[in-house]
Amino acid sequence: MHLSGAVLAALAYLGTPSSAQAQIINVEFGTTYAAPYNGTGVIGTGTTWNLVSGGSDQFDGGLTTSNLALVDNTGASTSALLTGSSDFFGNQALGGGSTTPQALVQNFGGSNGSPGVLQYQLSGLANGLYNVAVYDGNISTAFTINGVSAGSTTSFSEFGPNAFSLGGNYVELTGVSVTDGSLTIIGTGIDSTQSFQADISGFQIESQTAVPEPSTYALVLAGMTALFFLHRRHKTASGL
Repeated sequence: MHLSGAVLAALAYLGTPSSAQAQIINVEFGTTYAAPYNGTGVIGTGTTWNLVSGGSDQFDGGLTTSNLALVDNTGASTSALLTGSSDFFGNQALGGGSTTPQALVQNFGGSNGSPGVLQYQLSGLANGLYNVAVYDGNISTAFTINGVSAGSTTSFSEFGPNAFSLGGNYVELTGVSVTDGSLTIIGTGIDSTQSFQADISGFQIESQTAVPEPSTYALVLAGMTALFFLHRRHKTASGL
């Protein structure tokens, strides 16, 4: 292949699906009283979850999380940091296995109040559009994501069928705009029979802009370097 053709091939490779991957980050809240979740959510196929835990008892006290470094759904490091707090953590210990949806939504962080309000913020994100799913199988909670309503979950919706149910034990919002590197999830308790407690079991975020793999950058760099030396050789041969 002509050396300049290598550059063109590298640039073309950037546009192919195999050369890039959307970054997905999974977060679970609760305790380690029952096995943490290691299955897939409604976004992506990776099974690595960042656990924000209040302890190992079935019900534990609160925890303030500040700039917690997060990995992606394959376990690779990211630039994302998580900050927020819950008044308490719990695990309904319903069983069903650590890879079943029930294992995720039976775990939760909660907030008391009139109503209870939970707020978690991700920082260090690349600007762009994101798909976001928020899970809660315990108490009816209304969620907003960067100020946009994502709907609400339903109290105890997971304590029967062991499956993910939109509007039951999770809500989802696509095309969430991130312009300052941050994304904020707020949950507000809406169930008067549960003293307006707010709960969150976990969330997933997925960048709509695919991130090129390191090998892609290496290919482009190699092509550009080859083109540079080709250009110099041409100038030398021309006596310029």
